[in-house]
Amino acid sequence: TDSPVMSRLDVMLADLNMAEVYSERDHFDITVWLPKQKLLMVIENKVGASESDGQLLRYRELVKQQYPEETFCGVFLTADGYDGEDPSWISIGYAAIYDQLQKLLHDPLISVNTDINLAIKHYSLLIRKYIVIDEKLIDACRSIYAKHRAALDLIIEHGQISLLREAAERFLADTPELEMTGGGSNQRIIIVGKEWKNITEFQVANTSQWTSESPLALWFYLDEKRSILSLILEVGPVREDAEFDREAFISQLRNEFGVRENKAISKIYTRIKRYNKPDVDQYDIESITDAMKRLWNDFGRGDKLRRIDSIIQDFSNL
Repeated sequence: TDSPVMSRLDVMLADLNMAEVYSERDHFDITVWLPKQKLLMVIENKVGASESDGQLLRYRELVKQQYPEETFCGVFLTADGYDGEDPSWISIGYAAIYDQLQKLLHDPLISVNTDINLAIKHYSLLIRKYIVIDEKLIDACRSIYAKHRAALDLIIEHGQISLLREAAERFLADTPELEMTGGGSNQRIIIVGKEWKNITEFQVANTSQWTSESPLALWFYLDEKRSILSLILEVGPVREDAEFDREAFISQLRNEFGVRENKAISKIYTRIKRYNKPDVDQYDIESITDAMKRLWNDFGRGDKLRRIDSIIQDFSNL
């Protein structure tokens, strides 16, 4: 912005005891209201995701509509401090936040409550660990990589296990009726019902285009840009020589999940149902595991899986 909504002197002299702070109010990540100054500060936080088209402009217009008497101050907080599409917002990077927190902790003229001091230290560590990496650490990593390039390249290619896979292993440890199958990636984990493999007549999938013998699979997909984890139920391709009515099977599954019948049926991949869980921290295994459990609840857990098992049995016995 061309001129600040409050000067440094105004900030120093302001009584902020009446300030009110809200999280996830009116779709805003953080809202700070200063009633004496008639100022509404909106902080939009973007880590591991990008600004959607026109998002900042919509938020600014929303503030003006709902709080016409307040002065708007928008802060666009990102990992590297890049500018958003709306120039009315102030862009700040997490490095600047980290630096200010360190000044607050080490300034001898400022007394910080013990609990607040501990919270700031923990928050600073999170910023350093997940968002803004220390330059000295980066230099050390580059030095190690230069000395052990061949070994590290092999580790990266063959030894890397994604957080999504680790979270899936935790989830499956508590969900014995499911198991992981091949064909996944760092963003996609494919799972099947254990009972499906035991039904001989259901092993009709075209495995040249599908990852398991049974033509039905569930898979978790992590959209890293939008921080959304999805659970998807999909029917894959069936071998041409198999005596299995794929379209009728899909129709029965759609009926079970309340999906409209007039949707087209692809001959190879037909998605039956998709469940989404937004705001998943892709760098936190606990967040991913919790999202998987919530998606499994949305799906219907073991009860829904047993209903699918029954449908499979009916079609396999035809």
